[in-house]
Amino acid sequence: MKFEKLTEKEFNKFSKPHPQASFFQTVETANLRKLYGSKIHFLGVKENDKIIAAAMFTETTHFVEIPTSILVQTVL
Repeated sequence: MKFEKLTEKEFNKFSKPHPQASFFQTVETANLRKLYGSKIHFLGVKENDKIIAAAMFTETTHFVEIPTSILVQTVL
């Protein structure tokens, strides 16, 4: 298992179809926040090169926003 930075494309592919997806954890929200000067970080956990958890973090000059949700892939 590895914790690593994800590309926008990797994050989008994982988060879009996720059953717990939230507008606040989308590339679209990231792009909006970038317009206001925020720096965006897509972070995730990979197991055997497959993303099993991901979250978007927002960095500003004043604070780092902790995501309201972390998307996790459940295995049944």
